[in-house]
Amino acid sequence: MENNDLSAASRSAGPSLLLTMMEAAALLRIGRTQTYELVMGGRIPSVTIGRRRLVVRSGLEGFIRDLMAGEDQLLPRRTAHQQFEFFTDKDL
Repeated sequence: MENNDLSAASRSAGPSLLLTMMEAAALLRIGRTQTYELVMGGRIPSVTIGRRRLVVRSGLEGFIRDLMAGEDQLLPRRTAHQQFEFFTDKDL
């Protein structure tokens, strides 16, 4: 199958079942980091194929349904103190 045939087949198959992190972030209208936190925390289902982590589209839709039902909340924003680990001389 030629490259053009493959891209035509992809378009006719409808929406992708799996999304990249950036695609999922764009659909949710949130940042990449928060998307990774939600995925790695198990709140949005994902699969690993080779070295790539891909978000399951139906799981993303389920996450949105949970948000609408009030069963889930987005991650709270971190304060500056929580974002950075502070080391003392003893730690070094």
